[in-house]
Amino acid sequence: MSAAKTVGAPRRLSRCGLGSSQRPGQGIVDDIKRTLGTHWRAEMSNFNQKTVAISFFVFFACIAPAITFGAMYSKFTHYWI
Repeated sequence: MSAAKTVGAPRRLSRCGLGSSQRPGQGIVDDIKRTLGTHWRAEMSNFNQKTVAISFFVFFACIAPAITFGAMYSKFTHYWI
């Protein structure tokens, strides 16, 4: 079995597939335009009690201590931190 190789310019695929674009970053722009509304609706319809609970957990477990200890250490080190 021999694999046939195509020679020539790269083939441009459809907008929903992978392929080469004329401008750098055009694939990212196309992807955002294609999926902008769909993911937002799916995520906001999934907003429930678990989302609120995790948000509070992250705040009280991570963010609040970082702010508190950052303020304390800056006072102890005479604002050299």
